[in-house]
Amino acid sequence: SSSATSQPICASQEAVIAARTPRRRELIGIVDWRLSELARLGAEIRYNTYAEAEDVLGALHWAAQNGYKRVILFGFSMGGNIALNVLRPKFEPFPLPVVGVMLDSPALDWRDTIRWQGQRYGLPKFLAKHVGHFTQWVVTRRSGQNFDEVDQIAAAPRFKVPLLLWHGTRDRTIPVGQADALAAARALAGDGHG
Repeated sequence: SSSATSQPICASQEAVIAARTPRRRELIGIVDWRLSELARLGAEIRYNTYAEAEDVLGALHWAAQNGYKRVILFGFSMGGNIALNVLRPKFEPFPLPVVGVMLDSPALDWRDTIRWQGQRYGLPKFLAKHVGHFTQWVVTRRSGQNFDEVDQIAAAPRFKVPLLLWHGTRDRTIPVGQADALAAARALAGDGHG
């Protein structure tokens, strides 16, 4: 449980990611600093938990109440989808300005991810497509999840903040083509460099 002055913070896998880069000591130092600052502030840190857009908004309210002036959202894998979901118009106005989003191997389209995983495990393309439709039907029926609400590629032209995106070509969980599609959608929306 959290105290009245702190909001639970979901810690992602920054240390795992940092351990894989040549500059890992620097990145691990940043993570260590962040964790020590959170401990100093009395914030509760939770590992291996799920966060939804409403949880991120709760953290933004906490940050605004504690003197923060602006924020950059960060999301890894499904956390990338959640960070982008926060940018949907239904969550505006934000408690403080969101000035950018950083995405590490983000899950941007669940339909595509399910089909891709089916093919990765040996299903023919036509069968993977049907398995994907069936899986979507089951998930929607059991949880009420609307796959259109978490299709960040379709939503990309509406995002109003800069995005920093990276995704490795050896990713075996989320197809890198989703990152390419998001980048292309942003370029078509006039957000590209050249």
